[in-house]
Amino acid sequence: MVADSTSEESLAEPYKLKIIQPTPPVPITARRMALAKSFYNVYLLPSKCVYIDFLTDTGTGTMSDRQWSGLMIGDEAYAGSRNFFRLERAVQEILGFKYVVPTHNGRGAEHLVAEIKVKKGNHVASNWGSPSAIQHFKNAGAQICDVSADNHLHENSNFKGNVDLAKLQNLIRDAGAREISLVHIKLCAGPLGSQPASLENLRKLREITTKHHITLLLDLSYAAENAWFVREREHGYSDKSIEAIVKEIAGLADVAIVNCREACYANVGALIATNDQSFHQETRALVVVYEGLFTYGGLNGRDMEAIATGLYEMVDESNIRWNLYLIRRLTHTLHEAKIPVVLPDAANGVYIDAKAFLEHVQDNQARSLAAALYAATGVRAGVHDNLFNGHSHEILTFQLPKRAYTRLHVDYAAEALIHIASKASRIKGLKLQPSGNGHYLDAHFTPIGAPFRDGQFRTEIIPEPYRVKAVEPIATTSREFREKAISEAGYNTFLLRSEDVYIDLLTDSGTSAMSDYQWAGLMSGDERVGTANFATLQKAVRDVLGYRYVVPTHQGRAAEHIFSQTLIKKGQFVPMNMYFTTTREHIEKAGGIFVDVIVDEANDPTSRHPFKGNIDIKKLKRVIEEKGADQIAYVSIAPEVNMAAGQPFSISNIKQVSKVCHDNGILLASDATRCAENAWLIKDREPGYKNKPVKEILREMMSYTDGCTMSGKKDCLGNIGGFIGINDRKLYEQFCRMVVTYEGTRFDGGMSGRDIEALARGTYEMTDDDYIGSRVRQVQYLGRLLLDVKVPIVEPVGGFAVCLDAKRFLPHIPQDQMPAQMLAAQLYIDSGVRSMERGIVSAGRDHVTGENKHPELELVRLTVPRRVYTHSHMDAVAKSVAHLYENRGKVGGLKITYEPPQLRFFSARFEPIS
Repeated sequence: MVADSTSEESLAEPYKLKIIQPTPPVPITARRMALAKSFYNVYLLPSKCVYIDFLTDTGTGTMSDRQWSGLMIGDEAYAGSRNFFRLERAVQEILGFKYVVPTHNGRGAEHLVAEIKVKKGNHVASNWGSPSAIQHFKNAGAQICDVSADNHLHENSNFKGNVDLAKLQNLIRDAGAREISLVHIKLCAGPLGSQPASLENLRKLREITTKHHITLLLDLSYAAENAWFVREREHGYSDKSIEAIVKEIAGLADVAIVNCREACYANVGALIATNDQSFHQETRALVVVYEGLFTYGGLNGRDMEAIATGLYEMVDESNIRWNLYLIRRLTHTLHEAKIPVVLPDAANGVYIDAKAFLEHVQDNQARSLAAALYAATGVRAGVHDNLFNGHSHEILTFQLPKRAYTRLHVDYAAEALIHIASKASRIKGLKLQPSGNGHYLDAHFTPIGAPFRDGQFRTEIIPEPYRVKAVEPIATTSREFREKAISEAGYNTFLLRSEDVYIDLLTDSGTSAMSDYQWAGLMSGDERVGTANFATLQKAVRDVLGYRYVVPTHQGRAAEHIFSQTLIKKGQFVPMNMYFTTTREHIEKAGGIFVDVIVDEANDPTSRHPFKGNIDIKKLKRVIEEKGADQIAYVSIAPEVNMAAGQPFSISNIKQVSKVCHDNGILLASDATRCAENAWLIKDREPGYKNKPVKEILREMMSYTDGCTMSGKKDCLGNIGGFIGINDRKLYEQFCRMVVTYEGTRFDGGMSGRDIEALARGTYEMTDDDYIGSRVRQVQYLGRLLLDVKVPIVEPVGGFAVCLDAKRFLPHIPQDQMPAQMLAAQLYIDSGVRSMERGIVSAGRDHVTGENKHPELELVRLTVPRRVYTHSHMDAVAKSVAHLYENRGKVGGLKITYEPPQLRFFSARFEPIS
């Protein structure tokens, strides 16, 4: 038995990516122009001009798929929305308050509390955690007393967010308790950055306010993070859940504010909560004046639903852990590079002392640093200065939007700031201009001397060219659970429930994260006969692949069925660059005979030939000569050959294949499923194509073929769908006659209009160089991790999967005992990672003899879904594989207990050989 390689600590993001929003790099000339037009105030920059945005975490976090689904059940009734009552219940269960009033955002909640609680001329004691709250208290006529602790900016103490209780008691003594309207404390906020307060301090604060009958207003927007630090740093809390500590903190407040844009991953909304019925009645009466009816408070029903879900997610410990991991990673990297980081670790980001960073600059150091950082690197950071909160500190802030960015984005930002540190002496500073209105968001600046210009920033870190728009939670399970799950699944990873899988590398088919543009396309789906979305798909195929006619199908194997049934006569041959399971099945069902004409190097997992997916021209010519051109139904060439671990073909090879076919009057077809990835590998490996965009390479590549079948669930970034592309009008009409029998109309092929639209948009997106480069690099990163620890894999690594060589990984298990199948099962048991067997089980049986076919390659395919996982997930996968390899001698073989008559790998069952 192999020991477990996982631990209780999160190995990677506790979620996978569901929707992405492209954020391509912004050219330096465009950044300089945007900064000048924004008066050198990073808060005025258009978001489209920002590459990585750490300006603020307020409203910029990423909602979960559960929150997004909640938007679809919004009850937009003016009064008594059911979403309000769910929000009310969530507040009761998570925070312990009986009464709740929603508002449109945090400012709305602060305004209402200020109007109700503050008496003109009275004092408000505050830790200065929310500049907007301070402004509302001042507008209501209050005098503000700062009761934040007098810690030095660089004092490394556990609870720098503590309230200075002596200051508060002095205020009570000097002004009198009746002259103090309330005490306002925002957790994990204040002049020193996002630092927590201890529960001991908060309890003593509560004792003082209770004794003197002063309202204690707690802003709980970062209560979960504060609870984490309490558990981590304060004696007596190490065994308590975050949810329990949050409820204990909330129980100290007379009135609570929650900015849901900070706490609940929401993009809008806030709430006021209390157990004081009298205050609640006052709030209900006033909210209708400024916000809306008390059961919606300026929010629509769908956002209240998303906030309610977000309150439960707020106390999810895996999410908090991961967010703090990124913050600590960034803090550590900058601190090691001698950047003047404010310590200890903060709750919502990283804070840098700009005065210490730019010692030679007299004023506006934080603004100057933020402008220089953006101009040189495209990273936008925030500023805490006198304009922001009235304090004298000059702080550059990297506030990390929750769940929105990956480790690569964080590492890029660290490299960016370290680079700026090396150029700091060239930053001359900024001067505040009177043309702005004086508010920190709208202030205008001009450079002192020549603007900072630097075009030298270079880094090997290339982040994903998108931010995360929606996430799907994934759960970790125990080894005992996984052992039971794989046994019940008959040691077949296809039979596992997806909810029992941690990182799912079974397939890249239909598992991509669609972009926000594709999701928007779903809403324009035309579900009538003759759907208008077909024209969009047709144009996309013509623009990207160059085929004149398009026949949609519900997915790739449907296209294979129609193509083979139309073109193959019984006894004809179909030469291919290695078989694929469903393709060969359809060829044989049509009476055809598959012939493998791939180069020999494809069967050697150690060969580093750059194009192991090439067709062997001599083999192809020999088949044509021996069988006769009239006995060749067509030749099929697949990019990134699936069963050969994703090996590409070259442009020079497909040109030769095309010439041979057309000289002999034979149609050349492509299984174009992974054509864009193949085009990227041509760009990367074939002389003469390095500087060509993928779109041009792909168009040339496909121009040598006469038609294609396409599974739109791979490179086209769809979750369902496929099509046939063809240039011959007669064949097109034949396909159309078949499609109405097996699929749907010639306009929809059995797909919904919305999925056709998403497929069309994805067809364009797959040729974006930034995206496809990032996708292939992630796969190759996993390959490098495994090669570094000597795990035997197929080389060179392709563009969609890394394949473990089970024959070398488990040399003691004979092929008839299904070593790849067992290795896939053991990987799941070890870590919850699901992979796919591509060996003797997938090859199936000989139709004549009934004996197992014995392919040269016995592989476990680690197939990386597009835009779904991050480098951190790849690290977790590599750790588990390496652990298995170290313990490979403990792994035994399998025997079949059930198999279906065709494509057995999908549903066969196995048991270990004792």
